[in-house]
Amino acid sequence: MTIKRDILVTGATGQQGGAVARALLAKGHGVKALTRSPDGKAARQLATAGAEIVAGDLSDSASIVKAASGVDTMFLMGTMTEAGMEEETRQGILAADAAKAAGVGHLVYSSVADANKKTGIPHFESKYLVERHIERLGIPYTISAPVA
Repeated sequence: MTIKRDILVTGATGQQGGAVARALLAKGHGVKALTRSPDGKAARQLATAGAEIVAGDLSDSASIVKAASGVDTMFLMGTMTEAGMEEETRQGILAADAAKAAGVGHLVYSSVADANKKTGIPHFESKYLVERHIERLGIPYTISAPVA
């Protein structure tokens, strides 16, 4: 028996978040798709597939708390390509804090493999800062660590 969950997916109109949102919808879960572009093509496609589109920005704690209210799980991912590593880290920490404030039951953070190994790769180390922050929040969490 599969438990159906309500899940907030950040980055839902991008590649990784979009793939997560579509996979969850295909399994029958309720998906809230967080996007800065709720009227964009990718958001419309997710809405057609059954997602609830919610406007929000990882730089805006209030929008994340609002979007995360009432969900069981939050999938959190960020990207350095738009705003740089420091901003990705800041947004990840802010979003994790917002998940806790909203009472999310489980936080899933998409990091990177070996982020904790002091590789000297700035992008890995910035994600590790978010990982460490999440570990200290005192909420249930999972760190996903894909490789490229």
